[in-house]
Amino acid sequence: IKKSLKYIRDNRQDFMWAWDAGSPRSQAEGILDDITYDWYYLLEGILQSGGRAVVIPEEKIERAYKLVRQNTELEVSATGTAGLAGLLELRAASIISPDSRVGLFFTGIDR
Repeated sequence: IKKSLKYIRDNRQDFMWAWDAGSPRSQAEGILDDITYDWYYLLEGILQSGGRAVVIPEEKIERAYKLVRQNTELEVSATGTAGLAGLLELRAASIISPDSRVGLFFTGIDR
């Protein structure tokens, strides 16, 4: 795997690019990068930690955003609460158990 990852890292443009057709839309717009500069390091972290990427429907991103805004005084954006949406999705799928210890960062101010 190390050899493959090195090849991917050295040839990133052949493995990841911005959107093929048009620009996607999301409440979590900060995640929709048009320049794919950091994906390799995210992939590396996922592989090293045994984690996974999760695709979340818009209604669940909105739910997480509303939960944070209604239950805290944080002025965080939908991008910043997307991690909570992922956690809720993993909990609903029983991938993360109710007694698991997790950490979340709420980043990105709502403008």
